[in-house]
Amino acid sequence: MAKRKLRILLAWGEANFTKKLKMFLEERGHPVAILRNGAPPKARYDIIVQLGRDPADLAEGTRDLLKKTKTDKARFFLIHFRTDKRLYNESVKFAKSLASDFEQKHGTSTTILNLSRIYGPGVEEEYSGALAHLIREFSEEDFLTLYGEGKDSDYYLYINDVLEAVAQAIENLKPADTYAVSSQVAITSEAIAKLLFELGGGRHEIRFHRGLTSVKEGKAVEGELLPNFTPKTPFRDGIMMILKTHEKPKTKKSKAKKLPKLRAPLIKIKIKPKKPTKKEALVLGALLVILAPILYLGGHGAFAAYNLSKTLNALKSFDLATVQTASAKAASSLGKIEKIFPPAEAVKELSSAASEVAGAASAAEDMLANLSRSFKGETFQPQSEEDFDQLTRALKTAEEKETLAWLNLNQLGKPWKGLLTPVTERLKEGIRATRLATTLSKKAWELLGYRGEKNYLVLFQNSAEARAGGGFLGSLARLKLKDGGIESLEFFDSYQFDSAKKISAHPAFAHFRRVSNHPLREGNVWASFPESAKNIANIFESAQDEEIEGILGMTLTFAKEILGTTGEISLPEFERTINAGNLFETTTQEVEQDFFPGTTKKKRFIQALGEALIDKLFSLGKESYAGIAQAKWKSLKEKNLLVYFKNGELAQEFYNTSFDGHIISTQGDYLYVLDTSYATKINEVWLNRSVDYEVKNVNRNGALEATTTITWEHTGT
Repeated sequence: MAKRKLRILLAWGEANFTKKLKMFLEERGHPVAILRNGAPPKARYDIIVQLGRDPADLAEGTRDLLKKTKTDKARFFLIHFRTDKRLYNESVKFAKSLASDFEQKHGTSTTILNLSRIYGPGVEEEYSGALAHLIREFSEEDFLTLYGEGKDSDYYLYINDVLEAVAQAIENLKPADTYAVSSQVAITSEAIAKLLFELGGGRHEIRFHRGLTSVKEGKAVEGELLPNFTPKTPFRDGIMMILKTHEKPKTKKSKAKKLPKLRAPLIKIKIKPKKPTKKEALVLGALLVILAPILYLGGHGAFAAYNLSKTLNALKSFDLATVQTASAKAASSLGKIEKIFPPAEAVKELSSAASEVAGAASAAEDMLANLSRSFKGETFQPQSEEDFDQLTRALKTAEEKETLAWLNLNQLGKPWKGLLTPVTERLKEGIRATRLATTLSKKAWELLGYRGEKNYLVLFQNSAEARAGGGFLGSLARLKLKDGGIESLEFFDSYQFDSAKKISAHPAFAHFRRVSNHPLREGNVWASFPESAKNIANIFESAQDEEIEGILGMTLTFAKEILGTTGEISLPEFERTINAGNLFETTTQEVEQDFFPGTTKKKRFIQALGEALIDKLFSLGKESYAGIAQAKWKSLKEKNLLVYFKNGELAQEFYNTSFDGHIISTQGDYLYVLDTSYATKINEVWLNRSVDYEVKNVNRNGALEATTTITWEHTGT
């Protein structure tokens, strides 16, 4: 048993392994918390264990955990699982480098545990290597396949022994060392096959696939063998435990695409070149040796640059076929110079990612076309679920390639590191966008109403009239999707819900405005958009008797970004033509001019603006898709476009990215300044606000005093 109780945090691990490790540690008397996503919790811990598999968790996540290690004066453990996944291994290598640098700078305590292959009930196939492949065949087939001669070998430990070893290391190891959690003897694939043959009563045929070579032999696990650790489970007994559970390891089969073999025609040219002299040949040879790398780099580099430029232009016009071919050619050229020109490897991965996504992005193009046609009342062709599955797989692969490129760039030394900092920052943002696109693609079949109609609310918020949730809610729309098309799009005046169910007033409004409840039009006074969205959905559902799945809130600034891509829109009712340049000025004039309490002009203008904007969006061709996507991404980051889903994986993803507009929790105190205006005539467009926040010690005991000064400047006339 442990000498004392250790407060332990297990971060970002695979669910089954993390759950079992938590049980092992709690049985030994240690309180354990699990971090599955988001920022590290505020509570203090003695031990912080990085179990991450996702590249983002291993990169940015390790930084966050190391900072918390320093703050908590804790010990940091990094667990390195043994897999064949290149991206994961590169990510762990990067995490180890971060831990080492942090330790040198801040004196933190880091222990690295390198694990051997793990096997046992519930263990994922990627952790078990060749053993998992053979057990799967044992369960599903009447044969066992060995590649090459079956002499490839690796080190294996039963899951319970691994958990015991990790728990023992946490309790007893000295800090700042690298240890191997491994068996001492490697086991060949042939030995595993013969054992399974015996356990199966001889009903399996052992086949040697001579045409394919086996995976290279697993090297001994790096690090000093864990002291005082002896595995308790014999290999045979561990295999028996797997077979008794009848659990088939999970695996994903992917169809490999075979490229055609091309051969250039031979052309005979009957020209006899002049034979150089011995001296000329010597000079030419020397020049060739000197210039060969430069010519090689220049030739392939120029071809890569040409195709990258072609890819960029094709992306702008959403020409997917050109994107796919040009980016694939660029990746091929870059692959030939990556050893000479280090950044080329990262660009190669990105080009390959672009080609991968472009090959499957027709699903997104068809989806947008179906929405546009159905909006116009035209017939459209519904898509299959496999269309979106293919796109999801492509996006997931692209995310892995982007992450690998980011890791490669971050590991480059001088002079590249400083020069490429802006590139790595943009790439980091690209990974974030791809991850969001992957989740949206994964859930698209359900979102588009193929499993039953779905209802969404669109809130048109006038940011010229300040509200904590984004702006005055003058109008909203209910979007109904079914079988991949728009079933209906209905607009509502927010005032028409004044007699409907209301929600309890925000505490600040109850105090300062003496109100006890809010109607729907005042439902977005909460700083946290999810809270406002829930309240608005609650009122709408009660009034309309239909369930809302998600809510999208947009401001005038988002409308301005969209108009910058779509061009101007016309509002005949108001005899106005609106563009990105005059949007704010025109909106301010229309909602203030001839305004008096009770008039509907203000709310009607915002509604007309929203209707025209949506009508414009659904009339665009694919050449505008890239520009619209950029405008949406910019608005998501700036919180001028907020998206809230009630439940499920999408709700979690938008929460993780903060695109749902929730207030992010912090480990300390914070100041969050919000403006809400109830003036009859609004003019927030012309206001500039500055905040000065000063913190100082007021005595020798460390007491702090904060002074906040807020200044508003009116820039209008």
